[in-house]
Amino acid sequence: MKRVLAWLLILAVLAPKPLLAAAFYDDLKWPTVNGYTVIKVCYFVSRTGTGSVTQLMTRLRRALAGWEQGSSLRFTGFEDCQNLTDAQKNDHIVLKLSFDRSDATNSAVGTNAKFVNVARSGSPPYYSTALNAWGRDFASNVKCSEGDFRCIEQYGLHEFGHAIGFYHEFDRADRPAACAANTGGASPIGNTITSIGQPWQSVSGAVTVFGPYDRTSIMSYDNDCTDYDPHDADSKTVRFGQSVLSAQDRLAVQAVYPEPAHADWAIGVIPQTAGDCGGNEPITVYVDAEDTDPESRTTGWTGAIRADRNVWLQFCRVKLDPSVPAHRDFFHHAAKGEFMVLKLGKDCPVGHTIGIGMDDEDGDDNENYVSGNIAPGSQDRNTKLQFCVYDHRWIGNDDAPFNDFPDLGFEYGVFGAPQLGSTSGSVFIDNEDDGNINTFSYPLSKTPAEQTGFKTEKGLIEYPGLFKLDRNTLFYTVKVR
Repeated sequence: MKRVLAWLLILAVLAPKPLLAAAFYDDLKWPTVNGYTVIKVCYFVSRTGTGSVTQLMTRLRRALAGWEQGSSLRFTGFEDCQNLTDAQKNDHIVLKLSFDRSDATNSAVGTNAKFVNVARSGSPPYYSTALNAWGRDFASNVKCSEGDFRCIEQYGLHEFGHAIGFYHEFDRADRPAACAANTGGASPIGNTITSIGQPWQSVSGAVTVFGPYDRTSIMSYDNDCTDYDPHDADSKTVRFGQSVLSAQDRLAVQAVYPEPAHADWAIGVIPQTAGDCGGNEPITVYVDAEDTDPESRTTGWTGAIRADRNVWLQFCRVKLDPSVPAHRDFFHHAAKGEFMVLKLGKDCPVGHTIGIGMDDEDGDDNENYVSGNIAPGSQDRNTKLQFCVYDHRWIGNDDAPFNDFPDLGFEYGVFGAPQLGSTSGSVFIDNEDDGNINTFSYPLSKTPAEQTGFKTEKGLIEYPGLFKLDRNTLFYTVKVR
C-alpha cells in the first residue's frame, strides 16, 4: 500500500505506551465521505482541578479550526463521554483531560486514534488523546497559569495533529543535525530524496514529505529543532515551533485532506445530533453571547443547537441537486407554513435571501469560532449569517401543494413555525447589551415594512414563526424529518 507523508512528523503515543511510527500510511488517514472528513470527539476528566471544563473545550474547539481551514476536516461533538454508550464512543476520539501538570500529553496517530482501534494495554481508563489543562511541567518551564488558555490551544493543535495522521517534524531526514537528540531514538525517515516536483518530494519510493524542514511547525519542539528559546521569558508559554499552525502546516493538511468544491445550491439544516449529517459537512457556529446577566437559552426541540451562557448553532450542509425531485421540491412547503434555512451557496433555490448580524460579546475575551464553511456568511467578533427564506406569498404560489420535506439520510429540522413538523422550540441569543448593533439586511426592492410576512416596530424586526431581532435574537425551530 502506498505510504504517504505530507510533512513527516513522528512519535505520537498510543495510550498509555508510546509508539514510534515512521510514515503517514494511507490506512491511518481518516476517511472522507461526500467531500468531508468528519471526526467526532468526546472527553472525560481524569483529574479535576480549578477551571471550567466547558470553557477549556470551547477554546480547544476554536483552536482546532486551524486544522479545518481550507481542508475537508471537520471536528464535531466535544461532549462528555459519559453521555455515550461504549458502542457510540468507538468511532470517536476519546480525549482525556487532566488538571495535574505531571500528567502526559500525547495521542495515537491517525485512525489509530479512533477509540475502537486504541490499544487496551495497561490499566483503564483508555483514551485516544490526552491533554493537560494548563500545560505540563517541563524543565524549560513551558506551561500556562490557570486561566491562561494558550496551552490548551497549542497542545491541542499538536496532539490533534497526530490524531489526524501527522508525526513530528524533527524525525525527517533533513532535520538540523543538533536536533537529532530529540527523536527519542528513532531513525530519521528516508535517506535518498528524489524531487518529483515542488513542493512534494519522494523519499526512497515509500514515504512522501512536504517541503523543506520547518522550524516553525506546530509539530516540532525543543532546543535546536525550532527557532524559539524556551528559556526566554517571552517564550515560556510556547512549547512548539510556534503556538499556531505554520504556513507549511496549513499547506500539508490541505494537501492530505483537500477541501471539496461547494455547490451553488447548498443550504444548512439543523441536525438532531451534532455531527450526525449523513456524511455531509457538519457546521458549528459558536456565538459568544452577553456575559453580564446572561439569558441565552433554548426551549423545546432545537436539535443539536444548545445554549448555556453562550450558544452553539449546529447545521449540516446539504447539497441540493436540481435533478433530484425531492431536492428540487425542498422549497415547496408553504401550504403548512413558512420556513428558512442557512444559506451556504451562491443562490437560494427558491425564495429570497436575508441577512442577520448578531452583535456578540465585545470584551477582550470574545471566543467566537466557526467550524466549517459558512460563506456567504462570516464571523469575526460578531456573527453574520445569511438565510434562504421561503414564503409562498412572495412568489405568487398561493396554491402550492405541501410536499413532505425530503429524506436527507438523517433527522433534521429548519427554522419555522410549529405546524411544519412534529415538535418545535426556540433559540434565544442574548446579544451584547452595550452599544448593541444587531443588523438585518434585505436585498429586495421592498422594505421589510412593505413586504408580506414581516412585522416592524422601532428597534424590532420580526417574521412570525421564523425569527425576532431587536437587541437580542430569537429563532424558532421545528423538526421536519
